[in-house]
Amino acid sequence: TSLELHYRSQRPGLGSWVEGIVQGLAADYLRLDVSMTLVAGREAGTADHEIWRVTYPSQTAVMEARAKDAKAAEGAIYSMDASTFYRLHPFHLLLDSECRVLQAGRGGGRAAP
Repeated sequence: TSLELHYRSQRPGLGSWVEGIVQGLAADYLRLDVSMTLVAGREAGTADHEIWRVTYPSQTAVMEARAKDAKAAEGAIYSMDASTFYRLHPFHLLLDSECRVLQAGRGGGRAAP
């Protein structure tokens, strides 16, 4: 399963940061191993911004793995209500299993044109 990630910035040279952040967040918060391949970019002269193909495990595989961990997560003391999460994470993006946007933080409009 994959998606295309388009990164637009006025500051060139931050592409490696984007790769590291996406892979780190996927590993640390989602427990996903994602790979990123640069498809087009400014350095190669193939686009006016960077475009990566982000490849990740199928949703079914992820759900099956998480179901096993659900029992361990029950009763966790570290949680927060939705309004607190929304306030603390203004750039979050919540997608459903079909990659439809369910919720976006209030800062998202500043990050994308």
